[in-house]
Amino acid sequence: MIDFTKSKQYTLSIRLSTDGFSFSIYNPIHDDSFSVIEKEIDTSLSLTANLKAVFHELDFLGHSYKRVNIMLASKRFTIVPLDLFEEEQADLLFYHNHQKRENETVIYNILKKNNPLTEMLSKEGIMNIIENPDSITTPWYGQLMQAPQILAYIIELDYWFEKYNVEIV
Repeated sequence: MIDFTKSKQYTLSIRLSTDGFSFSIYNPIHDDSFSVIEKEIDTSLSLTANLKAVFHELDFLGHSYKRVNIMLASKRFTIVPLDLFEEEQADLLFYHNHQKRENETVIYNILKKNNPLTEMLSKEGIMNIIENPDSITTPWYGQLMQAPQILAYIIELDYWFEKYNVEIV
């Protein structure tokens, strides 16, 4: 049984996938203190909409934790140590591990510091929103979410990641 009055001693791990989310809570001080919660997603909603619904529904996500780990589960990625990565070789490295698809562009992030947003968002994409706010013609996540609201949402995520010591693992 997890005692959430002591949540600042616990590690929360979150696995995000297109087939569902899972959450594990572990207290490293007491080995018997472990809990796993799985949550199916509504396939008619976007990943972001599902996340927002889960964060409103599951009370334990509102607690502070000693550490928060987030894992994005996907089959199409390749991790390359920074010392071995060369920008000119990005396509070669990726297609060495995955079959090439038509009209696909290989994108990558060079992680210089462990900020979860650098692993989830591309700088170019954010700069494009800032420089071309009118290019978002279809609202994102609801009828009012356009460029200014998307940028505010990203800032809120950054604050949440910092406040709860979130790390992508």
